[in-house]
Amino acid sequence: MSSSLHSDQISMEHFPAPTTGGLMRALPPTLRREIDAIGAIVRYAPDRMIHQRGDKKPGLSIVVSGAVLISVTNMHGRRITATRFGPGDCFGEFTLFADLPRTHDATAITETRINQISKAQFFSLLDREPALRDYLLRHLSRTLAFAADLLDDERRLPLKTRLAKMLLQFSTRHKTETILTATQSDLADNFGVSRVAMSAALSALRDLGFVETGYGEIKILTPDALGEWIYRETGLEPLAPAK
Repeated sequence: MSSSLHSDQISMEHFPAPTTGGLMRALPPTLRREIDAIGAIVRYAPDRMIHQRGDKKPGLSIVVSGAVLISVTNMHGRRITATRFGPGDCFGEFTLFADLPRTHDATAITETRINQISKAQFFSLLDREPALRDYLLRHLSRTLAFAADLLDDERRLPLKTRLAKMLLQFSTRHKTETILTATQSDLADNFGVSRVAMSAALSALRDLGFVETGYGEIKILTPDALGEWIYRETGLEPLAPAK
């Protein structure tokens, strides 16, 4: 793959959950300081398990630094990636509001620090700072809308179109090139498909002139043209976020 042109390099491991945004980044400084003051900072080495699916200890986990992989592993040992979280993202809301056990495994991708807030600490803070409820409702509603969009894509769209949408989210959406550092196996795990199926989807996008592929890299070309193609393929205009 040529490196002579200007490009932006993005690692899939460090890319946070798209579209939903992080709760902490949306909060005003006063609320961020309140949250920073409670809980306990726990450090995790790369590949260290933060919690497993089925764990019943409720609490809110906020990524302070590093990156977290959220996934499930089936009985055959196949790990399927659900999403990745970066600084400012949080997880564990279901354990607080729905009394559910952890629904996925959470694993540190890099050196990671997590602010672990217990259920008692969280609801005590919520009582002291009722404004936090509005931010939480907005955050959870965006997450639900994002999940509904993914489910709709899964039911309606072929793999190459779903892959194109993800690649566009990774790109800067400018006319400069963006390079995504990821193997075909990484992408296959992310979509829960075979490596053969992912290879075919990448080949289709390459033949259309939207990407170039190299060893462990995908160069995203002309994001504007890719976005127009996605619009034609899906038949749906992208939703603009509310002000």
